[in-house]
Amino acid sequence: MSLAEKYQLLAATVRNARELKRTGLRLRFPQDSPAQIETKLARVWLHARP
Repeated sequence: MSLAEKYQLLAATVRNARELKRTGLRLRFPQDSPAQIETKLARVWLHARP
């Protein structure tokens, strides 16, 4: 596997992980606006906590 292929695999994995967490946040906080969900996602992603 080339370095470019490894990078593409890593990038896809990160995108998938963020989308899964975003979906989980939407289920956990259905009343929140999309902006609030993105804020919570950023907090989780930056600080690695729920």
